[in-house]
Amino acid sequence: MIHSPVSTPVPVASADALWREISEAAHESCLAKCTGRHRDARQLMEHTLPLVIREWSQVCGLPMAERKERLRKLFAQVQERVASAVISRRLAEEGLPPEERRNRALGRPMQLSRRIPIHDVAGMIDALNEMEQRWNPAAARPQPAVLTAPTRSQSLSNRALVTA
Repeated sequence: MIHSPVSTPVPVASADALWREISEAAHESCLAKCTGRHRDARQLMEHTLPLVIREWSQVCGLPMAERKERLRKLFAQVQERVASAVISRRLAEEGLPPEERRNRALGRPMQLSRRIPIHDVAGMIDALNEMEQRWNPAAARPQPAVLTAPTRSQSLSNRALVTA
């Protein structure tokens, strides 16, 4: 148990839960700002986070300097992770054809060239490979050769080679 300055015992779980809530709200705020949802980011930064941070500060039992340092580190880590994710997404999307980039910007799902039944997993994989090859022929993976059992005539011809 952690004791607050008022010496009222506070379960560690509540301080930990509040810390997770701060982390999630900070992450969501940074992500909202990076994706152009400025109103949501402002709501989180100006209203949600201050309340949760205040509550966490009251129950965590840490000195003020340590609380400030933990919060500073958290916000720096969250900003770095979100920035890295945004850059990775941007780089991944640069390899897409313009039509697919437009669809993603509008929130539309990926469109395959043909309709595939839900139970046809092999067909889905083939369609995705076809789409990848269509978008980026240089990066298309070679298809593995299908191994089959030799036919009777192949077995007989192989035996003839060994015995000859």
